[in-house]
Amino acid sequence: MSLSAQAKPALPNLKSPVLRDVCIAISVVLVPFGLNNAMQGAYALAFVNLLFFISLTWNAWRLHYHESYHLSGGLILLAGTINIFCSIYQNGEIAIYWSYLASVCAFLLMERRLAAWFNVFFIILLLLLISYSSDLDTSFRVAGTLCLVALVTYVFSSRLENRNRELMARTQELEKATVAKSEFLANMSHEIRTPLTAIVGYAESLLDDGDLQPANREQLETVAFNARHLSSLIDDILDLSKIEAGRLEVAFEAIELAPILAKLVLTEEAVARRKGLDFVLNTSLPLPRYLKIDPTRLNQILFNLIGNAIKFTHNGSVELAVEYRPKTNILAFSVVDSGIGVPEDSRAQLFQQFSQADSSITRDYGGTGLGLHISQQLAGLLNGHIEYLPQPRGSIFQLSFQLESEPDEWVDDELSFREVHHTKTKLQTQFTGHVLVAEDSSANQLLISLLVQKCGLHTTVVSNGMEAVEQVRNHQFDLILMDLQMPVMSGVDATRAIRAFNLQIPIIALSADVLRHRKGSEEMAGFSGQLAKPIDTELLHATFARFLPVAGAR
Repeated sequence: MSLSAQAKPALPNLKSPVLRDVCIAISVVLVPFGLNNAMQGAYALAFVNLLFFISLTWNAWRLHYHESYHLSGGLILLAGTINIFCSIYQNGEIAIYWSYLASVCAFLLMERRLAAWFNVFFIILLLLLISYSSDLDTSFRVAGTLCLVALVTYVFSSRLENRNRELMARTQELEKATVAKSEFLANMSHEIRTPLTAIVGYAESLLDDGDLQPANREQLETVAFNARHLSSLIDDILDLSKIEAGRLEVAFEAIELAPILAKLVLTEEAVARRKGLDFVLNTSLPLPRYLKIDPTRLNQILFNLIGNAIKFTHNGSVELAVEYRPKTNILAFSVVDSGIGVPEDSRAQLFQQFSQADSSITRDYGGTGLGLHISQQLAGLLNGHIEYLPQPRGSIFQLSFQLESEPDEWVDDELSFREVHHTKTKLQTQFTGHVLVAEDSSANQLLISLLVQKCGLHTTVVSNGMEAVEQVRNHQFDLILMDLQMPVMSGVDATRAIRAFNLQIPIIALSADVLRHRKGSEEMAGFSGQLAKPIDTELLHATFARFLPVAGAR
């Protein structure tokens, strides 16, 4: 299941709240009229008053919650017209007041031109009916009053619609600007991630060399770490753009909790160790075996919280505590550190975008001030919440989720959360097959070919989608790695062309544009999988293991 935050209108519609207030005011006025009619024995008129009151109240509710008035406006005019005729039949003077209400309703609830014709017809009809029960002076008084009401409401309605037209034009301009910004960020993502793919890939490839000198290894680790840090900053900016545009997507699925935490611990232990800190996983067993959530977004939130804790802790430890609270059916993740804490006067702005405790935080520690804001937004989309719990020393950031139902299966073994994948062993696995690499960047062509060949696979490299289609027509391949943005023919168009004559071959999308190309979207329908740039070598090997035979296996 895929959910997305719904975009709200950039500017309000002035007509809806004005109509809502008018309907409420008129419905209040109707109450004494209805009671008076009932007390005088005019039960039919009192009943019509009640219908008019209900229609106005319902319309006010619709305007408040749905900003919709077209359907209910007709009901109000119908009830008001019936009310007027009943009033005329029993008391001509009361009909004057109902005519005021109907005139106002007509101009506010209908289009101006239609309302004008309605009022012309309505005033003439009303004057003819009143002339049978009132003198000529009353008729002229009513006619003058009705014309004045019609003129005022017409002017008011015209000015209101003109203002709404201006607001709609400005809203459209803002929407165009939002689309342009999204396109710019998408292109920026692609242009930055493409060279980052080469930087990270070559650095990690050289780190696999066992003959490296310690100083050289440390330098390469620094290059890879900072390149990935730059990639995470791009992710934050893109996520913020999607949040503001209401396009941030989460995909709920049932996942096993222990392996995700185990991999998280493996990564964060290494980061903390480089800074001389201890990283501790504290699980209050038993814990649910499965959790229905978006695993990517859960990882993103926890990485943000733990990364902040490590950044602001100089010595001591960082702890990730996980507990299930059966009384409230809440699963809580607490990130506890012994760092500098957050001053009391700065806690109110913790989750605001582009904000940090004070200017010295940015100067001494760096950062954009986006991590906590984005994490809180993501937690909300996942039906969760993040709160800050101050401590005498250090901080606690607690991420909690209200589970939909009680878990059916449990994990009560501490070792389950320490069962990590031995990446080095997996990366040494050799496969058999021929892989087509479609990539327009020459640096990434060499890098991807190197990664593929390290797994024992043969490669053929092409520079655009058209060449990829021709190669698949004329040669046999076991798997295709397809970059999505290429000259001549894009990876999406090339995949559609290949699927027209070959439905079996696995095609893996390589995307540096994480904003535009989403898993499960219509344009990604022909792909067998997707890898983001910079390429995660572990995920690349997992992809090979899924689609290609292991060398020597029978």
